[in-house]
Amino acid sequence: MYKLIHNIFLGQLRKEHYTLKEVPWTMSLSMLILAGIAFITGVMPGLPLYLVDKAQIALGYAPLAHHLGGVSWANGSLNMLWVSGIFFYGVGIGAIIFFLGNKRFITHQWDNYAGGHFLSSDVRYNFTHNFYPGTMRVIGPWFKGSIVKLEQGLINLTETLAGAFHSFYRLSYTPFYLLIVTVLALAWMF
Repeated sequence: MYKLIHNIFLGQLRKEHYTLKEVPWTMSLSMLILAGIAFITGVMPGLPLYLVDKAQIALGYAPLAHHLGGVSWANGSLNMLWVSGIFFYGVGIGAIIFFLGNKRFITHQWDNYAGGHFLSSDVRYNFTHNFYPGTMRVIGPWFKGSIVKLEQGLINLTETLAGAFHSFYRLSYTPFYLLIVTVLALAWMF
């Protein structure tokens, strides 16, 4: 998971992106409002469940047993107020350890290293391109021989089988299904 997050957010800024600017405040505000709604309804799911209750009662269904923090059932319950409180407690302890711990230093964006190689602006370092170049540098020589041949053989076998099934499907598709429908219809009639 860290590798994916690192590749998405911590890669180098491409030269063609130097002129990009932040979005206007109207876009930021709308995203913050949606994030706030998602946060509030996640921490206090009872708020939208009151609306769901009204809709269920209007349709003639029994309302769901719930409270501000979540749902209550006989075999268990969920209280997101407790879950969120414990989560924020853990984040608070982590922040205290972080700020009271060793002094941090800011690393320049161009002094970045990940996955066994140094990153520069010419390396397209994101999750869609060359995800494991450091690992492949180490295990790449193994792939040059038998594994590449095995992979190519599997690709050829798959393409051959796909072509055979495609030809069979195209030739027998309509008459075969027509025969099945006819046999089932005759069996149902007699």
